[in-house]
Amino acid sequence: MTLSKSRVGNVRWRTIVLPTEHGSWAFVSEPIILGMLLVPSWGGLAFCIAIFAAFLLRQPLKIYLKDVKHHRQVPRTAVARQFSFIFSSILIVASLSLWLTSPDLKMLVPVFFALPLIVIQFIADLRNNSRSLYAELASSFATGAVASALVLIGGWLYLPAFGLWLALGGKAVTSVLYVRARLRLERNQSTYRLFAVTSHAVVLALLTIATLFEVVPWTVPVTMLVLFVRATVGLSSVRKIRQPKEIGIQEIGYGLGYVVMIAIGYNISSIPIFPS
Repeated sequence: MTLSKSRVGNVRWRTIVLPTEHGSWAFVSEPIILGMLLVPSWGGLAFCIAIFAAFLLRQPLKIYLKDVKHHRQVPRTAVARQFSFIFSSILIVASLSLWLTSPDLKMLVPVFFALPLIVIQFIADLRNNSRSLYAELASSFATGAVASALVLIGGWLYLPAFGLWLALGGKAVTSVLYVRARLRLERNQSTYRLFAVTSHAVVLALLTIATLFEVVPWTVPVTMLVLFVRATVGLSSVRKIRQPKEIGIQEIGYGLGYVVMIAIGYNISSIPIFPS
């Protein structure tokens, strides 16, 4: 399908095609990277393509549905419709490829549990509330299911697979709370710093318990401890003043470090991840 220049006019394609929330790119990339690091497979690659296509589909589909709802037919409507078709086609082809390479449906279990969270995010999109706290928490936690599905495709047991989701989901939620609190703090606005720091402590406790029961490796709570210190200092009076872009870049670095430490942990630990 080609894009007609006469129809699209001077539409800014990037605002229609690419998600505007910069943090969402990191949240969707981290579980993909981690899952493929732990258990690379052709089925996993097809699943990654399907997930990324679904991720890119969200923005143009949201715009197109809004225009249809309000009976608008403007240049951006045509662009949104055509890119929705392109990304939907990629999603369907990748899903069929996944079915052919990995017909075992157990990988869909974490996707099933994540589906309500994805629906919450999409409804928030349609209501122009995509940046609300509940929407960001729902979508960020849901992305952890991607890693669980990828390792299940590779033959992992359910318990360590869902432990992986706990590790990524806990980090994602605390990251959202920290960044929101930090940005408000830098703007001299009222913030919920105590709630953000406490969330880190709660997730750290959960991951420590999960380690004791051999659900996640010890590197997970250790790295979360680093993030807890980051939040405590970053939301205190001794912090260095940072611009929003700097805070975002730092979070990407922390996220990649967290993913690497999880991958290392599963490779050096004795946690049973495959059926005996």
